[in-house]
Amino acid sequence: MYTEKFKQVVQYCKENNLFVGYGNPNGKVLVIGKEAAHIAKEETTENLEKKKEELFQSNVSQWEHILSTNELPNYDGERPNSHNPLYAYGNQYNSWDKSKKGGTSRTYLNYEKLYEQLFLQGEKLKKINFQKEFFITELSDYPTKESYKDKEIEALRQQSIEERKPLFALPFFKEFPVVIVAAGHYPKRYKFDMQQIFDVQWEGNPIKVGEKYWYNLHFSKDNKRILIHTRQLSNSFSGELIVAIANEAKKFL
Repeated sequence: MYTEKFKQVVQYCKENNLFVGYGNPNGKVLVIGKEAAHIAKEETTENLEKKKEELFQSNVSQWEHILSTNELPNYDGERPNSHNPLYAYGNQYNSWDKSKKGGTSRTYLNYEKLYEQLFLQGEKLKKINFQKEFFITELSDYPTKESYKDKEIEALRQQSIEERKPLFALPFFKEFPVVIVAAGHYPKRYKFDMQQIFDVQWEGNPIKVGEKYWYNLHFSKDNKRILIHTRQLSNSFSGELIVAIANEAKKFL
């Protein structure tokens, strides 16, 4: 069920105190965001370090348990209520709810829209289920609430991304036919060379969607993999962007 390449990732994360991710390691789409949003701007860096450690330990230990038991996910049936990384809050409803009573986050809502465009011809599900085909991880594993600018936080984020570069270079991350780096200008700001790390070549020109939105296309040399780099998918934006990204990705599924 789980490949040796994924087991290598979990082991590497355990040895190097790194966050693994959520979703289906055998899915067809890898999504890389900026960072997990767990701590507000007002929190201290001490609390940030503590939360990062908790996030890493919980995530790695859960994956170790899944691998040891060879747990088979059931994405079309009743999902666990726990924060099992295979499901990533999969019991949440497919709607945004500020009170978090049943609804999901803006980010997951947009991931779900992308999933439905890619695999369900746009059909909207009652509950989110993008985890069935998506594996989600982050460029930085510092769980900040927003990408605010603060010298101390910036240094920690840069350090985290540097530590994660060898992780992303592992063979597992080249197994996905579709990679979506939804991290805006983070790769440029933090010198994350997507072409080198994922062994892909940039097409050379950003593609505009409307007046505000864009994406970049990268392809593997054998043209069997695509990497789409675009803005963070955590806020409101034109649905045209989701459709445009899905149309590019469908060619590689």
